[in-house]
Amino acid sequence: MRKLIGFFFMLFSICATAQKTKPSFVASVQGGLLEGEAGSAFQLKAVNGFQRQSWSAGIGVGVDYYHTRSLPLFLDLRKSFGKGEKTPFVYANGGYHFPWLKTGEQEWNDVDVKGGMYMDAGIGYAFPAFKNTKLFFSAGYSQKNYSRVSNYPVYIDIFPQPPMSKTISDYKLRRFSIQTGLRF
Repeated sequence: MRKLIGFFFMLFSICATAQKTKPSFVASVQGGLLEGEAGSAFQLKAVNGFQRQSWSAGIGVGVDYYHTRSLPLFLDLRKSFGKGEKTPFVYANGGYHFPWLKTGEQEWNDVDVKGGMYMDAGIGYAFPAFKNTKLFFSAGYSQKNYSRVSNYPVYIDIFPQPPMSKTISDYKLRRFSIQTGLRF
């Protein structure tokens, strides 16, 4: 994780020193659909950062409802191509996600969930929507990893009670992502 964060900051600083203009503040809000082996789900994200010419980098947070609800915290790196108002771009997000279990998921057993890696990368197209605001559409690949430890009681009428049954599950949730949003 530290290597990923260091890579993003190094790449942004190289791009920032190679160009002559001052960086400007940018923010984006976006929503999208995730489709994968575990079904379909919705996600929301917000990113705040800085842009210098065609490069931007920022920190983002979101809500991801795919398979298990979670809160991703990530670094966002984006590169636009072209000088006009309408521009294609590529993006890469990487970070950590924090599972956020619903109360029904913890009702009958003792569950311990640990978050893991979160990543999202793809291509998109942005065009002007309002003054100083762009509307964008993007498509890409997304993945989140996490592990779940469930403890189930064993009901046997003896003393002392036997230990709880323990189940460990590791998940790598790969999904296709389609998003739209506004960039300010």
